[in-house]
Amino acid sequence: MRVTGRGWNWMPLMVSELEKINIGETEPFWVAISGHAEVAKRTKRWCSRQRFPVFHITDGYLGDARPGEANRERIRRHLRKVLEHLPRSFPSALRANLGEMIDGWRADENFALSFTPRAHNCTLPNLLTLQAVGADMSAEIGLNPLVGNEGEFVDAIEESTLEVLALRATVAGIPALRVQPQTPDIIVAAPAAYSHFRARMRRSSDLPPGFREAIQLQQRQTGYRMMIEGFSFPRELIFSPGWQTVMAIRARELQLQTHAIALRAASTVAATIRLPSGVNTFPDLRNFTNHIRGKSRPNKLKKTISLFQKVQSALIEHCSGELLEKIALSRSGVKLVSDAPLEWLPCGGLPLGIARDVSRIPATPGNLMMIELVPPRRMFLDPSAFEEILVISSFREDDHLKDILLRAVEGAARRIPEHLRIKHVRARDRAELVDAINSFGGAMVILDCHGNHNERTGVGTLRIGKDDVDVWELRGTLRSPPVVILSACDTHAPDRTHATVASGFLSCGARAVLGTFLPIRGDRAGVFAARLAHRASWYVSTIVDKVEMPVLWSEVVGSMIRLDFLAELINQVQRRRLLSQKTWEELRFDVDMIIHSRDPNWWSAASTKIKEVTNLADEEFEGLVSLAIGSGDSVRYTHLGNPETICITNEEILGAFG
Repeated sequence: MRVTGRGWNWMPLMVSELEKINIGETEPFWVAISGHAEVAKRTKRWCSRQRFPVFHITDGYLGDARPGEANRERIRRHLRKVLEHLPRSFPSALRANLGEMIDGWRADENFALSFTPRAHNCTLPNLLTLQAVGADMSAEIGLNPLVGNEGEFVDAIEESTLEVLALRATVAGIPALRVQPQTPDIIVAAPAAYSHFRARMRRSSDLPPGFREAIQLQQRQTGYRMMIEGFSFPRELIFSPGWQTVMAIRARELQLQTHAIALRAASTVAATIRLPSGVNTFPDLRNFTNHIRGKSRPNKLKKTISLFQKVQSALIEHCSGELLEKIALSRSGVKLVSDAPLEWLPCGGLPLGIARDVSRIPATPGNLMMIELVPPRRMFLDPSAFEEILVISSFREDDHLKDILLRAVEGAARRIPEHLRIKHVRARDRAELVDAINSFGGAMVILDCHGNHNERTGVGTLRIGKDDVDVWELRGTLRSPPVVILSACDTHAPDRTHATVASGFLSCGARAVLGTFLPIRGDRAGVFAARLAHRASWYVSTIVDKVEMPVLWSEVVGSMIRLDFLAELINQVQRRRLLSQKTWEELRFDVDMIIHSRDPNWWSAASTKIKEVTNLADEEFEGLVSLAIGSGDSVRYTHLGNPETICITNEEILGAFG
């Protein structure tokens, strides 16, 4: 069941947070793993206060087992003890069912791998995922290729990725998937550091010897490991305390991140493709974003296309063709753990963020990354949860953008009044923003305002009336609905700092935040928001209630981005081929229906249809695709959080499976 999101539930906690938890009978089976002695003592005291026994793993004598001693039989005895503590009011049938499961719990049969597992940070998530389902890892060897041979890292990632995907394919037809669709089958990870870490360091007598040089070496890293070859510095500094300290801290950071990603991957049986450090640092990104934010000028679109293609080329340079091919194998979505705009990686002739359902977990700040990597329990929402959508606007009275989005979404609501109502609030300051969101009980809010990520302060903000609101400061005050749509500019700028508006909403409890990498155009943003509101209410309701299939929020947004791109592509075709109104409308309808039908080969079907109607040659068609990408806003959106954990369904579908 892990592929449906019902896998391991693990939480990294400060002991002070653990002490606030009281275990109830709805979730009585717990394991606590503690570290050093003081934490172990506090954990033991917490365990003693609980209604149900907790299996405590720690070094020394304070727990029930030491690391490595928690074997199957010891855990089975603990589970039986928990059953004995359940109250008499606990349903007898469920108690009996749990007892049968505990008694019948058997080890997975070991199976042989088709390759020799090679252990390294870049392969650890895949190897742990395979080991967790019974793979024989006895032949595992270390991965330490000769200097300059990055190809061995790629080969090891590739072979382990294919093994995980093959394993996952064996459950493709299980009945449970009709009730709970699959989680993302591929994780693409690119470890990062805070943006200020990339700043040039000046010489200073205050720094210990080796400190500056160690940071400079890390700044130069573009591959899977740091290369001192070609870096001119006194080699004796390698043994200095300053050098050793910097390297040790970074090594621990990478190990922590790698193990967290590995736990996420193993808990959902996802293949992990680790990209090298070079995807985080290349000047073409800043050139592109500065151009987009610059003033309109002649040939701006032509230069936009050129600069975007340079960004893609830079990403490709640091991501081998073999790994790109493996990313393209995704069938149930891609989860990014990265700060780089990997949605722009090419995938089958399109940017990845258009070609697949993609969501991201920011790599920085680390505490937010760790929280988001813990797989949250799947949230089941009835389609009626999207019948009322909150729209919060905040523009000056003389701003030409003031009513564009509102008119668009209200127009959508008038077309389907039985499915969609718009609750509109004009927020004049920070307090009114918080009040509007906290008083709303629905699932989705759209924020329609100006956004900015100040390069000097490094903080992303929303302009709410007279206030520039830093959403991070609202933690503990703002109660976010599960879905947040940011119709504002630069709410998750890839070339600024980690303190973005979109990440701020994640920190306030949102499950899924649709943010923006770049400025978006007001008229197009209004159309996008209106179509998304329509899709979230009417289309999803139709699929769930009439086709009797659940829908994940990740698919709702992913398909909307594809619809937005295709609309722009057909508009570009119309400008050059002058289709009749009837032909244009029929083409739009046919192409939209390809997306509505959830065709996994949608791009092949859509591109074939467009070329058939227009008689476009392949080269001319590819040129129009580039124009649609450059002139539209599809690649300017980014989906943050865990949208695949929001499952829109109904009681009848859930009840159909046990």
